[in-house]
Amino acid sequence: MGTKRLLSHILAVTSVFALTATSFAFTPLEAKSAELVPEKEVEFEREMSLVEIIIPDQKTLEKLVADGYDIAGINTRNDDIEVQLVVSQTEIELLKLQNLKVKVIQTAEEAKQNLRQQQQQMRSLQQAEDKLKVFRSDYFKNQSGTFIYLEVKSSAGPNVAMTAEWRFR
Repeated sequence: MGTKRLLSHILAVTSVFALTATSFAFTPLEAKSAELVPEKEVEFEREMSLVEIIIPDQKTLEKLVADGYDIAGINTRNDDIEVQLVVSQTEIELLKLQNLKVKVIQTAEEAKQNLRQQQQQMRSLQQAEDKLKVFRSDYFKNQSGTFIYLEVKSSAGPNVAMTAEWRFR
């Protein structure tokens, strides 16, 4: 038992020494490619759409994954598999050629329009003067400290975060 342990320690020390020695002995100054590869200009389609297709079996799903489709979601209903994909117009045409029914949920232009509307709503909320209506306020002290309790409604709507600051004089 002692011999095996001794050999184990010797092997460990030798490995550490070998790794340390080679890391100091070989310090590459720069990395070079083994062969020169000409640069190719790749053109990407930027207009993507969110689509849904219904596929008959797991094999078709595996083929979609193997083909590199961007899968956004998978739902199983009544022995059918609903798959949501983020695809270009070219990929939509390829799916249709595979006899798959493609339902467009949202196009890139619709997504941009929704984003613009949300940004416009945020700007209008930030610029609008917020009117607060106080329904109830209570001031109280207990063993933990002094507190103020407020029930307030904002004219900006129900989904607005409010922060109250109270300075005790």
